[in-house]
Amino acid sequence: MDTSHARSLANIDPNDLEVVGFNGTPRVECGRDLAIVRQRSTDRYSRLVDGVPPPAHTREEIDAFESQGRLTLLPKPINLFQMMPFRRAGMRLAEVVWYKDSFLAELGVIEPPKYPGVLQDWQPVAGGNYRAACASGAGAPGLLNLWGRELLNKSERLLPARSDDMWTKIKKLADLGLCASIESRLRYEHYLRYAAAQWVIASPDHARRTFDCFIHREFPQVSWREFETAVKLFSHERPFCLPPSDQLTGIATVHAFKVPVY
Repeated sequence: MDTSHARSLANIDPNDLEVVGFNGTPRVECGRDLAIVRQRSTDRYSRLVDGVPPPAHTREEIDAFESQGRLTLLPKPINLFQMMPFRRAGMRLAEVVWYKDSFLAELGVIEPPKYPGVLQDWQPVAGGNYRAACASGAGAPGLLNLWGRELLNKSERLLPARSDDMWTKIKKLADLGLCASIESRLRYEHYLRYAAAQWVIASPDHARRTFDCFIHREFPQVSWREFETAVKLFSHERPFCLPPSDQLTGIATVHAFKVPVY
């Protein structure tokens, strides 16, 4: 969808805008995407990117995009004005965060925790297999990182067992954690566990391919030799977290999971 000629949201009445869906189609366990908004006064549609571009698409075009898998529509529109209290300078005003129903079962919860900037109006999308809600530009990654930390904690609680079945579970949790996690350091910890599980269940070659295809591309400052040492220590001796070093300068630390209480 065209996002050229963006103009500031300050020039548009938020009450004239509603979130009707999100860009793309959910294909993994959880994620976030740009909001698709409708301007009521013109009945035209746009992607929301750091403000609002001039409405450019008709409903017929939107329906065609949905049939092509280019966007997902919500059953019930959400007034964008509801997101205004969460607006912060330099942040996207609204995104949509979504999850697959089975994902919550892996987390061991019945419903998503309340999180600042995430509306609790979760709607069924993609044939009812997923749920989606509108969130501020800070709320969406915040909630996803919260899930990523809880999955990391679940992985840590499995480690004392040190069995083949345990490594299969850790690999699955790491895979889910990579779907959720946005923070670089958190993603690195899930990659480490995923590769360690591969090392034990399959072979070191599998872990090396994962490093070459995914990990090194995301963390080019980390060499295979460094990563291999971390994997060996993690898989054969003890839980291992790479200590702060010049190679990891700027990567955020992982904090303990805590559900906000309201």
